[in-house]
Amino acid sequence: MLHRHSGLLRSALVVSMALALTLACVAAFWALGLNWRAALRDAAISISPVAGYLSYLGIVMIFLAALSAFWAFVQTRDPALFWLGCFCLVFAADDYLMIHEALEDIWSVLDLVVYALILVLFLLTWRAYGQAIGRWAVYPLMATFLFFVLSIVFDKFYDDFSTLTGIPLKYATAFEDIPKLAGILNLSFFSFMDSWHETHSPRRPVAP
Repeated sequence: MLHRHSGLLRSALVVSMALALTLACVAAFWALGLNWRAALRDAAISISPVAGYLSYLGIVMIFLAALSAFWAFVQTRDPALFWLGCFCLVFAADDYLMIHEALEDIWSVLDLVVYALILVLFLLTWRAYGQAIGRWAVYPLMATFLFFVLSIVFDKFYDDFSTLTGIPLKYATAFEDIPKLAGILNLSFFSFMDSWHETHSPRRPVAP
């Protein structure tokens, strides 16, 4: 019971940090009179001087999360950490290079297939080998999934959302970008905490 409670506490900490940092960044740009909507968008689709600033923050964080997972993998030889690092690294490259935006139809589906394949490999190896971290990881992973689903839904339907709610389109797009940044930060904080926990757990796998 104590282990379960500590797992829930770590999960709540990860999600809370992601939400707090996301909202703090947006609030800081708003308070400084800067274009927070442009800061959330990809730099290539805005001419604002601060375009992409928060998007780049997400890319840097997810890249550092990949390095953290790979470093922990080297220390523990836990394959779940390797696949977690791969997922974060592919995500960082995809977001920075805007690969998903450039691909057409079938190729964009293949982009999603790559993500799905890495995710499945992570989940399989985590279930088989990730004994040190325990089962607490399912909660922040579910939160990350929820954030990304919300972002994708608003990305596909923000025109309809704007029409239905009366929210101007320039604000409606934020409902896509804010969950996306929260999901990226949530996954990043999870990777940091997962990597730290595995390398400091007395039950961690011993590297040969």
